[in-house]
Formats: sequence, structure tokens, C-alpha cells
Amino acid sequence: MAMSRWVVSYDIQKNKNRRRIQKEFERFGFLVQKSVGEAELSDAEAKKLAAILSCYVRPWKKESIRFFRVCEACWKESIFLGKKMMEQGSGDIFVI
Repeated sequence: MAMSRWVVSYDIQKNKNRRRIQKEFERFGFLVQKSVGEAELSDAEAKKLAAILSCYVRPWKKESIRFFRVCEACWKESIFLGKKMMEQGSGDIFVI
């Protein structure tokens, strides 16, 4: 099962739903900010997580959850400012 790095961000107004999303997300990955998380997931896991989280989104309130797949080469070229949460491999990752 091929794993990919994912960055998941969400913009949810209702505190109760936001807390539920955080709790559900942390079963798959970890939060790096209040509304942004990182995870290593297979395609099936990413789809499962999206299905779980979708029930907390109210699109008519302009809420959203976004999943971004980040390839290994792009991850190695990323710049991190502040604390670094996820690192695999020997790519050059800088923390300032």
C-alpha cells in the first residue's frame, strides 16, 4: 500500500464541529496548527478520512476542508519556519 504525505486544512466556523474534526483527524495524523494537519496516508485512508470529516462541513456557511497531496520531492523542497513536525528521509529540511 503506497503512502503519500498529505496536508489537510479546514475552515470551520462552529467550535463543536471544529473540535470533532480535530479529534477525528488525530486518529490519522497530527495537527501542526489549529486548523492544519499533516498525515501519511494511503489513497484509501485519505478517502476514508475525507468521508468521515465531510459530515462536519456546512458548505452553505462557506466552510471547507482541503486535502493536499505533497510528493516526496516537493516535501524535500519545502521550507519550514518554526517547529518541524514530520520528517522522513534525508532531504534537506530547514527549520528557522
